[in-house]
Amino acid sequence: VSQSRYTQNFKKTQQPAMNKLLLILFLIPSVCFSQEKLKIADIRTIDGDTVEIMNLELPKHLKPKIFRIYGIDTPESKKQFAKCQKEIELGLKAKKFTEDFLGDIAFASFLDHPDKYGRILVNIRNAQGQDLAQELIKAGLAVEYYGDKKIKNWCKS
Repeated sequence: VSQSRYTQNFKKTQQPAMNKLLLILFLIPSVCFSQEKLKIADIRTIDGDTVEIMNLELPKHLKPKIFRIYGIDTPESKKQFAKCQKEIELGLKAKKFTEDFLGDIAFASFLDHPDKYGRILVNIRNAQGQDLAQELIKAGLAVEYYGDKKIKNWCKS
């Protein structure tokens, strides 16, 4: 099987910030989740609740794609989206938490429908079976969120 020029160049030019992971996806058989078994080679953390996954083995409509962690909202880490400096600082902590959580191996399941911005929703667990969304909430770096109006003011936390 020949690899695309993008994949060959990507492998040669990966940046240190890129988590080099072999993700094996065991997709939960249910009405809400895809039932395909997929492998993912590389993942980049964009912020605490958003990742980019790139791999040849993903179906064409899923690569490379931005994925939103299902069921949570983390503080914004970018100045143009954050309401205050405290939110940026918390957002950077959430991003670092997500990067560290992913470690060497993670497992993910994709929901069949995107969020309101077109991102595919995903549940991610680490090699120890811990759920990323729940761990971010426990750490105080996320709140439950299912696409409705955001109610958390990170500036007042």
